[in-house]
Amino acid sequence: MREAVNLRYVGDGIEEFIVRAGKLYKEAKFSEDLKFGMIQEAIRSDQALMYFVLLRKANTYEQVKEACFEYAGNQKVIRGR
Repeated sequence: MREAVNLRYVGDGIEEFIVRAGKLYKEAKFSEDLKFGMIQEAIRSDQALMYFVLLRKANTYEQVKEACFEYAGNQKVIRGR
C-alpha cells in the first residue's frame, strides 16, 4: 500500500506507469474516488500531461487513465514512433 501512496510519474513511459498504478491501486483496494485523487497527484509533476488531463475535463479515475493513454499516443505521433 505504501508504494501505491508514494507513486509518482517522473518521465517517459506513461502507459506503463498507468498500468502499474492501476495494479497497485487495485492491490491496495482503493476506492474510485481515492484512485482519482492519487493518480492526479502522481502525474502532477508533468505539467504538459496534467494540463492535457485538465483540458479533457477528467472527473473520474477512468477518465484520467483514458486521457493519459491518449496523451501517450499523441506523443508517439509527435515523436514519430
